[in-house]
Amino acid sequence: MKSPATDLACLAFVIESPASGYDIFKASRAGSLRFAFKASQATIYDSLRRLEARGAVSPHRLPQDGRPAKIVYSPTPAGRKLAPQLARALLRQVPEGQHLRLLVRFAGLVPPTDLDSALEARKARLGQEIAEVIDIESGLQASEAKVLAAFRNVFQAEQAQLAAMAEYVRGRGRG
Repeated sequence: MKSPATDLACLAFVIESPASGYDIFKASRAGSLRFAFKASQATIYDSLRRLEARGAVSPHRLPQDGRPAKIVYSPTPAGRKLAPQLARALLRQVPEGQHLRLLVRFAGLVPPTDLDSALEARKARLGQEIAEVIDIESGLQASEAKVLAAFRNVFQAEQAQLAAMAEYVRGRGRG
């Protein structure tokens, strides 16, 4: 299945530093990338093949003692031009959750104002969802209200996370 988010994550990762598919997979399970991107090894390799077919990455074989050669991908000039296009396309899809965190993780690929607008739009939608939860809560029994209060807390935690992301993006725009 073709995923623009996976293509963006793989391309952005090799732009930061040439990497193999396995390197990208390991990074998706550790460090800051684990909050923004999760994909199977098969999905990552499919994405790298798509990016190679588009001329966005270039594979290089590195010999290894007693093992098959490791294929490391580097960005091409076309790939460096494609990455911001993929990021903007993902922004137009009104990103939430993981996709929004992916865009923040690779914030250098899009203008900070565009990313800040997406973060503010998500915060506004969360505010509406919180208002709806509060409105529903008023007519519920205590046990039902407890469940809804938990949802409100989750929404409010995401709002705080989005505020932190927006501050980070604004800081990168000034730097």
